[in-house]
Amino acid sequence: MSLSFFLKESVSGFFREKGSTFTSLVSLTFFFLIFGIFLLVTYNLYTFTQKVKSRMEIDVYLQEGLTQKETEELKDKIIQLEGVDQAIFRSKEKALQELKGYLGQNILEGLESNPLPSSWVIKLKPAYQNLDKMERVSAQLKKMEGVEEVDYGRFWVGKIENVFKISLWINLALGVFIISGSLFTMMQTLKNIRRSRTEELKLFSLLGAGSRFSRKIFLFEGIINGTVSALLSLLVLYLLFNLFSSFGFELNFLPLTLSLAFVVFGFLLGGFAGLLSGAEKTD
Repeated sequence: MSLSFFLKESVSGFFREKGSTFTSLVSLTFFFLIFGIFLLVTYNLYTFTQKVKSRMEIDVYLQEGLTQKETEELKDKIIQLEGVDQAIFRSKEKALQELKGYLGQNILEGLESNPLPSSWVIKLKPAYQNLDKMERVSAQLKKMEGVEEVDYGRFWVGKIENVFKISLWINLALGVFIISGSLFTMMQTLKNIRRSRTEELKLFSLLGAGSRFSRKIFLFEGIINGTVSALLSLLVLYLLFNLFSSFGFELNFLPLTLSLAFVVFGFLLGGFAGLLSGAEKTD
């Protein structure tokens, strides 16, 4: 039989049992929505951490009394280190000016001399913007002649990475819960539809349709159920996103590729539930 026939039968079965279908759609949409919310939070946390990491720097404070030549030679050594993208010189005067900008001009008025050292501000390549590799580069910098101290904000780098890792584990655990709950809900719905269509399926079987026929019908019904639920939850998620954005929250919605993957996830999950339901024998 043609694909259009199975699609037609699946859609008719989807609408025939309105009560079961509605209950299933509401439950599945809720499951997918909860997962979508955590996915959205994780995605925004990821973009935030990437933005913060792109601004991460290693400050290499220089010893007093270095000549211009020694300072430039030190830069050449720094640039040659693996993972270093660029080195920007910050003079004592510029460092003091920046500090005044942060703390205010009046606070530093009593200073008789500039106590701040000159430094090289190190920008790392994206692949090296994490705690382990920053520590590795910093350890190499500390060994260089002419370096007084190295600082890269180890505490904050570690905190940012830990928060992101925790959110990933939460999403993983939530994903397992969503898959289990969604499979159970879809299979229960398809079982109800199967019971209501027992006589119809037996008739098709007598006409020579065989077990493959019912399997294909429930496969398509599961796909429709999962895909529609994923699309509905994505729509609700987008409405909630716009609501929160209207209150001034600077959030990014899921990109197109991630949104499509979300719908495909519903499609595959529904198809799997349909296959499991279709594999059961008709009484």
